[in-house]
Amino acid sequence: MEFVNNWTGQTACALQAAFRMSNDAFAEHLGVAVRTVAAWHSKPGVTPRAEIQDALDTALSRASELVKARFARYVEPVDSPAVTGSEGAQALRVAVAVVVNDDDVLVVCRRGEDGAGISWQFPAGMVKPGVAPETVAVRETLGETGVHCAVKRTLGSRLHPVLMFSATTFYAST
Repeated sequence: MEFVNNWTGQTACALQAAFRMSNDAFAEHLGVAVRTVAAWHSKPGVTPRAEIQDALDTALSRASELVKARFARYVEPVDSPAVTGSEGAQALRVAVAVVVNDDDVLVVCRRGEDGAGISWQFPAGMVKPGVAPETVAVRETLGETGVHCAVKRTLGSRLHPVLMFSATTFYAST
């Protein structure tokens, strides 16, 4: 994908995700207000003004090949072969572990790519084809925290409405 005919909040959020930027960083990168980026997340069907679409076009055209590839993957229709898994491609899948020990819940601290800002998240990892998501949840928990755990049950799955990846969440205990 080299260009976008009509930018929407959803495609703008996909570009933000491809850049792996926070709302603040993406707003600064585009030269728009942070509230504009936040609005795209809350209203994915909104169409940005023409000058903002130009800024999005410029950001996409100047992006690295890796960012462009991620963006193309994020904006593929859900029923396309790359997302449905036909023709050998697989949908992007993530396994998330909610690990508890009595009343304690395990979270990990992640820093932003630019080294600024932190966020607290559950241990998680990408699920490669042929690997059970439960295995990924346990392995990532051990690798990220040093904590041994076992999956007790699946809490649920969801398809991210903007980024179009599937996440399965597991309840695990130490």
